[in-house]
Amino acid sequence: MAETEQRRAAESQIATRKLRSRARILALAAVGVLLAAVLAMTQWRQARETAQENATLADANANIAATAVAVSELEAGQRAAADTARTAEEAARIEAEAARTDAEQARDEAQQQARRALATKLAALATASVDDDYRLALLLSAQAYSTLDIPQTRGSLLTVLEQQPALRRILPYASVAWGLDLSPDGTLMAAGGASVALTVGTFGIWNMATMEAILPPVQLLDEAIDYVEFSPDGKSVALIGCGALNEDSSCAQAEIILWDVAQSAVRWRATGHSAWPNCITFSPDGAILATSANEGVVWLWDAATGRAIQQLDTQAIRIVSLSYSPDGATLAAGACMALDETERCARGDVLLWDTASGELRAQWPSHTGNILDVAFSPDGTLLAAGGCAAYYEYCIKGETVIWNVETGERHGPTLGGHAHDVGSVAFSPDGRLLATGASDNLLRLWDVATGEPAAEPLLDHNQITRVLFSPDGNTLITAGEGATIRLWDVAKLQETMPRHSDTILARTMPLGGMAFNSDQTVAATGSWFTGEILRWDLETGAAIGSPIAAHTGAIQALAFSPDDTLLASGGYDTLIRFWDAKTGQAVGQPISGHTGFVYDVQFSPDGKILVSASGDGTVRLWDVATGKPVGPHQGILGQLDGIIYGAVFSHDGRRLAFGSAGPESVVRVVDFTGAPAATQVIAEWRSDLAITGVAFSPDDTRLATSSGTPHYSLMLWDIETRQRIGAPLLGHKYTPWRPVFSPDGKTLASAGLDSALRLWDVATGEPIGPALTINPQYMMGTIMKAIFSDDGRTVYTASPDGTIRAWSVAPDAWRDEVCAIARRNLTQAEWARYMLDMPYEKTCPEWPAGE
Repeated sequence: MAETEQRRAAESQIATRKLRSRARILALAAVGVLLAAVLAMTQWRQARETAQENATLADANANIAATAVAVSELEAGQRAAADTARTAEEAARIEAEAARTDAEQARDEAQQQARRALATKLAALATASVDDDYRLALLLSAQAYSTLDIPQTRGSLLTVLEQQPALRRILPYASVAWGLDLSPDGTLMAAGGASVALTVGTFGIWNMATMEAILPPVQLLDEAIDYVEFSPDGKSVALIGCGALNEDSSCAQAEIILWDVAQSAVRWRATGHSAWPNCITFSPDGAILATSANEGVVWLWDAATGRAIQQLDTQAIRIVSLSYSPDGATLAAGACMALDETERCARGDVLLWDTASGELRAQWPSHTGNILDVAFSPDGTLLAAGGCAAYYEYCIKGETVIWNVETGERHGPTLGGHAHDVGSVAFSPDGRLLATGASDNLLRLWDVATGEPAAEPLLDHNQITRVLFSPDGNTLITAGEGATIRLWDVAKLQETMPRHSDTILARTMPLGGMAFNSDQTVAATGSWFTGEILRWDLETGAAIGSPIAAHTGAIQALAFSPDDTLLASGGYDTLIRFWDAKTGQAVGQPISGHTGFVYDVQFSPDGKILVSASGDGTVRLWDVATGKPVGPHQGILGQLDGIIYGAVFSHDGRRLAFGSAGPESVVRVVDFTGAPAATQVIAEWRSDLAITGVAFSPDDTRLATSSGTPHYSLMLWDIETRQRIGAPLLGHKYTPWRPVFSPDGKTLASAGLDSALRLWDVATGEPIGPALTINPQYMMGTIMKAIFSDDGRTVYTASPDGTIRAWSVAPDAWRDEVCAIARRNLTQAEWARYMLDMPYEKTCPEWPAGE
């Protein structure tokens, strides 16, 4: 039991120990669980915290991301807005720039229009002011050009320069005025001449103060009245003319008339010379009238009764002019003493008679031709004799010789400058000046002491037969073969006048063709009659070498080769020839082929081919090296119905143009890029106008043509489109020859049979100012050819009167001429009146500003 008890106790102890161990284990397990729970809780907490932290971080990140997104979105929006703003700003800037450009263009256009309007107004005012205030007109024209360079202002410059401010007034005379004289006190003017039909002798008297006719022209003779002169007391006018004709229309009998001014009636008539009368003059005391005619006799008449007193036999063939010395002791005559084979005067002498004894006192060989007028100086110490020094078919060189009456020696140099005979000479009342008028339409004024010109020559537009000074010396009067009498202001004649044309050379040989070498230092000219070629130094005007006897007829075609080694010529003998340009020696044989006159020759730009144009209607090509025809058909490039006056290569040598003057005129342009045999027509125009010349523009895109009857016009053509550019250029009165472009292509020059050189603005087709004219006398005053200088500032022209003229065509040179003549600037008052609110500036920089 006890054992049982013990066993039980032991078992109980063991169970207790087991329980305790188990409890301990459970406790430990619980503790472990607890610890695990705590750890788990801790881990949970940590996890939660971590999760929370992660959530927070995530939220933060999300917030950051959201913020970033928001920021990004904001930035994107800002960028888009900025881009939009920039785009708008750029558009606004561009629009503003465009608006500013438009505004500037509008402003510039407005300013340009304002400048154009002002310049045009000034140009018009300049032209309108010429007669009232010439210097103001000059300055207004210069300011117009300075304001804006347009055709109107360039034209204004030239218009004002071409005006003749010395011309006081023009008196219409319903007939040709050959005789002209002033009363001794200068209050009356008498004129005698012929009706327009030249069959009625007319005579009239004018009041010089009012220029009203106190005796309108009346018929006194059936034929022309050749000379009139007032008596020394002014109460009478003596007239001479032809009273009756022979069957051959020669003068059968001259008639002398004395007109009573107060009674306005014929006092007496007398007949005498049996030839055309030339001159009538009073002795200084008014008692005697001396008359001359185309016969070798001088008649002396009693001025009171008309009774013939004496005949002076002169041994001359004819006496053309007479003049008494101021003291009446000497009578001078211009006499023709010998004739040539064509019945022209071959020797003109001055004859002097002692009026007291009637004996011939002196005889001075003076001219190689006629002496048409003689005049004593006011003090009687000098005698001027004007007439002709050389003939071709008529007088082609007029000269005046001044003689010392006491010594019989020439006084000073021979006075030339006239292309035709000097018909009248007159000393000024103080003897300082001598006026000469000629049938070349020029009035010249000379300084008697030096023999130098006292003024630039002025174009009268009459073939001048009479010049005379007013008694006070302030007015010079001219008359001639035109229906006007002109009164000139002598003081203004002596002012510095413009010289638009400087004569480079003058020779009695009439010129036809002209060509310049490449640097324009040498000119070659061809005679219109003798067939000679002359070469000239253009700087000195001196002849180079001897004349080249080139052709048997006229020469109109001349050209230098591009390298200046050869000179080609074509003549009316139908031949073409080459010459060494330096030595003048012939190169090769004459080239034949044309059957008509050769009017033009031109070298190709490479100098290998020569083209020729002829009156036979053909254009031919020649090999310069061999002189042989080039291409098929004997070198004939074109055959047209009519005369071909000119054929020209384009500047690049790719084309060649020519035109015809015939029943159906044609202008043709051919392509020359291939061999001459392969040339093709690329443009052709047919016209009812006779084509007298063609010219390529410097860029070869345009062609200018000149035409004869019926319109005397020029035209511009677009070669590519084959269309005419603008309207015809009209202004020439007779046929213009080949036009010529300026080197810059902006100006076209044309010249021709109307003795006029005209300038045209190519862009507008407007004329630039008036025509520049030379002596319109027969064919000798025509212009056969015009050439621009390389710098475009000068146009050279050749005329049959034997001259090459250099014309200033640069507007800035015209402006300089204007300032040289004006010799001042606009005053402040003038500026304010004409230039509105524009700030003052000097029109002529070389002169002080106006006050």
